[in-house]
Amino acid sequence: MTKTILFGIIVATVMILGVFAASQNQAVSQEMEEESELAQELGKHLVDTETISLTGRLQPGDFKLLMDITGYTSESGHVAMKVPCGSEGEQLLAIVAGVAPDVAPIDMDYVAPLSNPPSSCVYHGEIPEGITDIALINISDVTVPFYTMSSAGYSVTITIHGEANGEHM
Repeated sequence: MTKTILFGIIVATVMILGVFAASQNQAVSQEMEEESELAQELGKHLVDTETISLTGRLQPGDFKLLMDITGYTSESGHVAMKVPCGSEGEQLLAIVAGVAPDVAPIDMDYVAPLSNPPSSCVYHGEIPEGITDIALINISDVTVPFYTMSSAGYSVTITIHGEANGEHM
């Protein structure tokens, strides 16, 4: 009789441990599946901030490619630039964006408190939804140099949030 009770206790313990182990495996499996889904969702998004130092010079009509996020398209973004400008703060350079070769200028606002025409001016604007390419283009009729004794340096900073589009242009 003692052997039968002992055997019953052992069988019950094994069964309880088996149920516990199975539920733990199911919980671990569910957690791994949730982490995998999160990783897949995060892989569909791009958030990037780049500061591009400008050096040399840019001829009239010439451009400098600043960002290409092909494979993603923008959902939102912001661009700010500190660049040479005209004596009244007028833009000599513009930011263009789109899906190459179809690009258009972005509306840029002049930031007077941070500007010192013609040495340097600060402009900023919003990046539209649905773009993959961003460039800086010389819209003036003069060569724009990116070096001067009176400037701490010229740059463009872009922050962009994009979503995977599954295409490659």
